[in-house]
Amino acid sequence: MSKHFLLLQLSYDFMLDGYAIIRLDDFDSIRHSSYERTQRKIFNAEGLLSTTYGFDKPLPLTNWIDILKTLKGYDFHVIVENINKNYLDFWIGEIKNVTAKSVSIHNYNPDGQFDDKPKNIRLNTISIVKFGDGYSTVFRKYLKHKSK
Repeated sequence: MSKHFLLLQLSYDFMLDGYAIIRLDDFDSIRHSSYERTQRKIFNAEGLLSTTYGFDKPLPLTNWIDILKTLKGYDFHVIVENINKNYLDFWIGEIKNVTAKSVSIHNYNPDGQFDDKPKNIRLNTISIVKFGDGYSTVFRKYLKHKSK
C-alpha cells in the first residue's frame, strides 16, 4: 500500500489469480471477516501461501504512469477498469504506450481478436489495473488480428 494505491492479490475458487492495483479514492472499505480468515486457512493448508503468494518484482505504487510503464516492462497484459459513477468501462490487452496523460491498450475481444487499433485511455479515468491473472496470461498466447 502507498499513499494513493493498494496492491491486492486476487483469488478465484480457492486459487490465487493475479493482482489488482486500486486507487485508494475508489473503494470504501476492506473486509476481514470469518470468511477471509477461513479462506486464508485453506490457502495455507493447500500450500498456496508458501508457493504462489506475493509479487516478487519491484512495482512502484506512486502513480499510474510509473505503474503502467513497469507492467509494460514486465510484459504483462492488463485489465484496465473505470468504476467511477459517471463513466464505466473495461479494456484488456497489451500496453502499447504510456504518456503523461494516457495509456494505449491494444484491446482484444472474447473471440481472441485484437481491435483494429489500440485504445487511448486517460489516466485520470482509471480506477483499477489488474494483471497476472489466468485469463490474460493464457489467452494472450492465442490472440489474432482480425482478418480483413
